[in-house]
Amino acid sequence: MGDLSVERQRKFDSVIVSLVGTFDSTTAARVEETLEEIRSRLGERVIFNLYECEYIDEAGLGRLIDLRKSLQEQQREMELYVRPMSFVAHRTRQLPQTDPPADLAALGEERLAERRAQRLERWRSEKPIPREETEESDSRPASEEGLIPIDFGRVASLAGKDERVVREIWRTYSRLLESGQLESPDEATPEKQLTRDSRTVAHELRLEPGVVQRVIETVSSHLMEVFGEEGD
Repeated sequence: MGDLSVERQRKFDSVIVSLVGTFDSTTAARVEETLEEIRSRLGERVIFNLYECEYIDEAGLGRLIDLRKSLQEQQREMELYVRPMSFVAHRTRQLPQTDPPADLAALGEERLAERRAQRLERWRSEKPIPREETEESDSRPASEEGLIPIDFGRVASLAGKDERVVREIWRTYSRLLESGQLESPDEATPEKQLTRDSRTVAHELRLEPGVVQRVIETVSSHLMEVFGEEGD
């Protein structure tokens, strides 16, 4: 199970809800009480601070989408603070996003850097990286490395595909996300968005969309598993 902390604060006519950690099917229940309270406070503007939210899956995204629909029916506003170019920023791109205050962003970067260093140190102690692999890491795309190393060998085994194919699919998917080339219509559900994204990646790589979608889902599940191990 992953770890998620929920913090609330009120500022003028707004409530700011900060989610720190992993917002997925294993932690979503921790947010339910806050979501119900938000729905009951009519007229209040809602901001979700996801700057330190490092992973969100379809369950977490679905709850935010459902909440926004409820607030729209009440003629209330909802927006997100996200870390620019992060996985969460791309995953929630169909929701209104705004730049976070400078002090909040600075604090978020500092705390993320601390957790990243702790995570990488622990990962290296448990699974030492060969010297030649470490020297080559500087040339890898940042989107491929992310906040934690991805075990592409394991992902390839789970997805039943060659590791080189898995790497190329994830590299292309990350590049298209970062460049804003994946469309995200407002009415798209997380499931439909994943299918649409997979078709775009498949078209560029001349692969079957089903293969691409399976790889993306497998990498995402792997990330959830790694984050979950931190909370065990």
